[in-house]
Amino acid sequence: MTFEDLGRFIERLPFATIDHLRPATQGHQEVILCQGKTPEQAVAIAERLEAASGAFLATRAEPAHGAALAARFPRAELNDLGRTVYLPPVP
Repeated sequence: MTFEDLGRFIERLPFATIDHLRPATQGHQEVILCQGKTPEQAVAIAERLEAASGAFLATRAEPAHGAALAARFPRAELNDLGRTVYLPPVP
């Protein structure tokens, strides 16, 4: 694999860069840091992670982020105290 080939595993959005190769290199996929992002941006990132792996973890989620993610992903688990939103993989 060449350095240029790695580019297909990096998805650049106007507000985030998603490393789809991270599960192979780090053992887990990207985590969504909601802080500094709009709820819509967090949902857009979550949609891409869910499409790639069937799951995602969002951290530092404010209530608006949690509401938007839960509306888009009804199976998502919200933890208000931990400020996280987790969509577990389908068993």
